[in-house]
Amino acid sequence: MHVASVGRSKHLARKAIGMTTVIEEKDIPTVVEEKKLLLQDAGVRNQKSPSKNYDGRIVSMIGDKLVMSSKEGTEYSHTLAADAKLTCDGQVCKSENLKPGHKVRVTTKKDERNVVIGIESLNKNAEFAQCCS
Repeated sequence: MHVASVGRSKHLARKAIGMTTVIEEKDIPTVVEEKKLLLQDAGVRNQKSPSKNYDGRIVSMIGDKLVMSSKEGTEYSHTLAADAKLTCDGQVCKSENLKPGHKVRVTTKKDERNVVIGIESLNKNAEFAQCCS
């Protein structure tokens, strides 16, 4: 049983299985608080992962334009976001360090597959290398 609104009194009384209980005003959520909680709860349930990963090899990297190939050989074109995070074998690097043939894991925005928000070049990682050989 939820109480929808709270008056100015310090205590509210209600019947609970034949007994009268006293509830502190601060313990009863207001309608606005309940709506906020419901919306937050619904948002968390409906929230999709903000990114998607793709593994492959670099075909070319010119400026902010990346062309990569999947392990099946299909080529994909991407544009680097201005704030894209780039790493080469675990170290921060620049796009100039990414060369054709490098094994990469490209992270894109889930709803914008062509916008790259991260690139991991993992040439020294043997486990990753198996996926794209």
